[in-house]
Amino acid sequence: MKQKILVSIVALGLLGLLTAGKHNETILKSSGAHVSSTGAPGEKTCAQSGCHADAKVDSDDNFTVTSIILGDGEKYYTPASQYQITLRAVNPGGKRFGFQVVALDTNNRTAGAFSVPDTPIPSLVQLQSGFIGKFERQYLTHTSSGNKPATEGEIEWSFLWTTSFDYQGKITFYYCVNAANNDGENTGDHIYVASKSYTVKNSNLVENDKIKSDCDFSIYPSVTTDILTLYSADGFSDNFVYEIASPAGIIMRKDHLENKDESAVISVGDLPGGCYFLTVISGDRRVTRQFSVRR
Repeated sequence: MKQKILVSIVALGLLGLLTAGKHNETILKSSGAHVSSTGAPGEKTCAQSGCHADAKVDSDDNFTVTSIILGDGEKYYTPASQYQITLRAVNPGGKRFGFQVVALDTNNRTAGAFSVPDTPIPSLVQLQSGFIGKFERQYLTHTSSGNKPATEGEIEWSFLWTTSFDYQGKITFYYCVNAANNDGENTGDHIYVASKSYTVKNSNLVENDKIKSDCDFSIYPSVTTDILTLYSADGFSDNFVYEIASPAGIIMRKDHLENKDESAVISVGDLPGGCYFLTVISGDRRVTRQFSVRR
């Protein structure tokens, strides 16, 4: 009888530890922010997404607590280029930190493509995707290894961002940073939301919202392992050609779109992991969208 009671107590203890661990993971969201929580147009913030109910939310557009840096501090971006983005936060009360960032064009659609650096391992950041209306947005957020500051009250995340070939309009990074007190509860945290915009220096091209083209299209998912689906309200015809190019401009594939309906499917299962540009060509019109292959 004593043995049965002892076994029951041990089992309950183990169950309590497992349950507590799962509860704590949910509260801290150490595995990453809820999708679409940056405070960008059409989105909530981390404080409104069911995770940090009473968190204080402050705008940090003056960058007193946070900062986002393009490359080595560039004020402009160059099309078809890859940059390292650095996001920093300093808050003396922050025991754990989390973040989520999205890059949008003037139509509030995903601009460029995020990717995760090869180092460090384990990674401090990870990709996410979600839909706002019918358009997919790509995000970056922290991992469970990326929410612990090396120095209490200070943290830094770095990731990669590749710009488009043909879009040369304003691009805005919207982000949300959580400085958590790490007390095991979803209360007492501090949320900072901010945005920063970049333009191309001396651009001669029009922005996406001014382009009217008979080959305009969208693609989904923007992060894939094998299949891309193209959608056009006007449909595709036999004279539509597509190209897939690397960020360096190397053409990986060129072929005709065979589907004449509103959607067409392209297999990319043979491409290595990384960022790519998909261009649909109709006569002298070229429209480019970006996507990433995850391996």
